[in-house]
Amino acid sequence: MTLHIENKIIFRQSPDNEAYFHPKICLVPQSGLLVMTLQTVRGSDFYGPVLSCCSTDKGESWSSPRPIPSLGINPYDNGTVFEGVCDVVPDYHPQTGRLLAIGHNVFYLKEGFLDTLGDFQRKKQQSLQRYGVYSVGDLQGNWSERKELRFEGFEKSSSFVCGCTQKLILPDGDMIIPFTFADWGRQDRQCCTFLCGFDGEQIFAKKRGNILTHRAGRGLLEPSLAYFKGKFYLTLRAEDGHGYHADSDDGLHWSALQAWRWQDNEALTMSTTQQHWLELGGKLYLVYTRKTDDNENVIRWRSPLFMAEFDPQKKCLLKESEACVFPLRYTDADKQQAALMGNFHPCILSENEALVSVGENIPKQRQAGNTLLARIRSCH
Repeated sequence: MTLHIENKIIFRQSPDNEAYFHPKICLVPQSGLLVMTLQTVRGSDFYGPVLSCCSTDKGESWSSPRPIPSLGINPYDNGTVFEGVCDVVPDYHPQTGRLLAIGHNVFYLKEGFLDTLGDFQRKKQQSLQRYGVYSVGDLQGNWSERKELRFEGFEKSSSFVCGCTQKLILPDGDMIIPFTFADWGRQDRQCCTFLCGFDGEQIFAKKRGNILTHRAGRGLLEPSLAYFKGKFYLTLRAEDGHGYHADSDDGLHWSALQAWRWQDNEALTMSTTQQHWLELGGKLYLVYTRKTDDNENVIRWRSPLFMAEFDPQKKCLLKESEACVFPLRYTDADKQQAALMGNFHPCILSENEALVSVGENIPKQRQAGNTLLARIRSCH
């Protein structure tokens, strides 16, 4: 089996450098409708209101992005601090016919991102919690008020979020959602998964799994789930030069973490960047970035974007299967300004076709760039 990958630009960077970021897509299977959430980027971790748009032709063309009213930016503290929403992922819940746009809150000053957790040694306000938020939508483009994900036992956490994740919707309508969380005064995030119910209006917790811990830097970030041939799989961003994965029989209780490796046991060198799963052609793939011989000047090696087949028996990636989803693209002659592609998301269209969306992130250009779409087909 071979992979055929086509790239296209779906939204171009505007002349004033305004561009979209965090483009993420979900499929409504019965109609073929695609729904994308995205938002403008104004600086490092500094985003505009959450927007949504649609495609009725498998992603070839898209409607103009429109705000999700409840996921905008609002004054929080007498106009000196503003609360927004970021890292939103859309999902279609077939049992209720509803759309879910799930991300988390974030705080800004007028000039940019407010580091409330002290992650980057900037000003912090330890009374400002980050937590999951969501809006429920219908297929006519209407969205609910902003709702909060606050589960028992995590009410006092400095952060309790599930942004940029892949969730699993089970046949009975329950969902398995991975969360990362931290306590005040502790920088490293821990991870656990929750079995959640959804009644068409509210998400609520039913069960919690075991807690995974990795005390390096900010710990474990942006977890993503997959279910493949009777087993659950979890992949996680970390900050020690690796990404990690674990497996589970029930999606709640996870094995010990393992660093991503090739079948010859060589570790992949990664730098604090997310990975996601993609099932295609009867195989399970990981989509990721890594250090190569060609990207030493790329921040965090966040380009090119790759995919490789996962071997469930050996719990490794098959090196000979690696394919380039988005190639390395420099925007200057001396090759110092590469378009970063570390915030991406896959969407399965059918057994043999999938999409990966990404917003280019170009440092020193207000993080602006084009919005790209890769169409991936498996061919026998």
